[in-house]
Amino acid sequence: MCDKFLNGYRLTRSHFTIDEARVIVTGDLISGDIHKELTVTNAYPTPVQVVEASKILASQLLYLAPHFTEVIVDFIVVDNHARLTEKPQAKEAGMNSLNYLVGYIAKLLVEKQENIKFNLWPMIQKVIKVMNRKYLITHGNAVRSYMGHPWYGWDRKLGREAVKRMRTNRHAFDYIVAGHFHQPIYAPGWMLCGAVSGTDTYDHQNARWADPSQSAWFVHPKHGEFDRTDFILTGADSEVK
Repeated sequence: MCDKFLNGYRLTRSHFTIDEARVIVTGDLISGDIHKELTVTNAYPTPVQVVEASKILASQLLYLAPHFTEVIVDFIVVDNHARLTEKPQAKEAGMNSLNYLVGYIAKLLVEKQENIKFNLWPMIQKVIKVMNRKYLITHGNAVRSYMGHPWYGWDRKLGREAVKRMRTNRHAFDYIVAGHFHQPIYAPGWMLCGAVSGTDTYDHQNARWADPSQSAWFVHPKHGEFDRTDFILTGADSEVK
């Protein structure tokens, strides 16, 4: 992924000064044990998953670091696969999660790299600022799809968040950035990023399919987002029937 990202944007970087890389982590870094099926089929027990996911994330950040003046990570903790309760919780969900350990260990592994700033957000959502743009980052598992598609749910989430923030004078935002659905989508007001795992057998039996992918884009201080690319990481999954 890091090679594709750097190679894909080498031409663009020849025309623009790009000193800062922002890495937004929206969850699902481990499979976890939230379903009996996962407990049976996981390649590794959850403690091993935590360690390995932390090491992979840290190695990616260290790989990117020499190519930028600063690498800033925004790691939103709350997701569904790493939770430690049978059902998703709200209060203290960011601390009662194996994903907290993934982020915390990764942060420790890169702490000696001086140009990496690692923000660990143990909460459901957080507004971050990139250039002059404000992103409401979240995992997205609380957003429900309609007839198998997430558009209605995300448009409803967008409207409800906008009204809430207008009424309470909280931080406004330009885009919601989320994951969870493992499918890259770019829509007005919200965007979903792909997943390095793509979709799995559970999705395939319901005719949902997406290649492993990761999303990236530029943010201009005046013009906002441009040149979004959804990098396809591998080919078709052998489990697809």
